[in-house]
Amino acid sequence: SIHASSFSLSNYPHELQQQQQLDGGQSREDSPVQYYCLGETIRSPQHMVQMASVEDTIQSVYTLQVSDFAFVMRSTGDWSFCQLIEREDNDAGEDVMTFCVNEVGHRKNLRPARWVKMVRSCSEGISV
Repeated sequence: SIHASSFSLSNYPHELQQQQQLDGGQSREDSPVQYYCLGETIRSPQHMVQMASVEDTIQSVYTLQVSDFAFVMRSTGDWSFCQLIEREDNDAGEDVMTFCVNEVGHRKNLRPARWVKMVRSCSEGISV
């Protein structure tokens, strides 16, 4: 039998430990896929894309499509794993994103002015 104390990342094939470039030219070993449930609080800042500039952050969020997953800042200040379920223009012509923020189906609508502060794309290897 396998005991938790005998488990280590070095037991995984090298393909699962790919190098990934981070901002600032730093690199790290990737861990296996990280699984999240809707509404779950982020477990590591490395699980969301952190861009160096406001423009890059906006572009990263803008490319999200319906059914994509992202981390959204909740009113508590915590980042939660959410799914983009709708993108529609409001009466002012703004591209409003609607996220499902938990498994109960609660929603959060965000106008573009709030994307920079409140939405982050998921890093590679984040899944449901």
